[in-house]
Amino acid sequence: MTVEPRTQPDDRLRADLAWLGAIQDTPGVLETFVAGHAPRVFALVEQDVGMLEDSVFGWGLQFSDHAVVVARGGTFSTVCSHADDAVKIFAVAGRNLRLVWHTPPTPTSSAGGRDILKRRRAIR
Repeated sequence: MTVEPRTQPDDRLRADLAWLGAIQDTPGVLETFVAGHAPRVFALVEQDVGMLEDSVFGWGLQFSDHAVVVARGGTFSTVCSHADDAVKIFAVAGRNLRLVWHTPPTPTSSAGGRDILKRRRAIR
């Protein structure tokens, strides 16, 4: 009679965790995961006819279910359901704001093999 060693649930879990650890150490895997779950960055730009140039009133992060806005200088912050709602909230307070989505620069390869950053901007 042959007795086979029984695999304990803890052993299986350890093996799975070791496999996941190895996958996570593969270059680019965690970066791809984070990029797929990262919030979108936006700015609330204050437009004032009396000012010669616009200024950033606050910065925000749009998550899948809510947005967070922090005023420049960190004087206050607010949470709302969407970035568009932040513009409406501050409009009630007399602010003339525009929502500007920030697209971080994306590296692209040049002919020389160096990465060149390209910046895109979306204004609503």
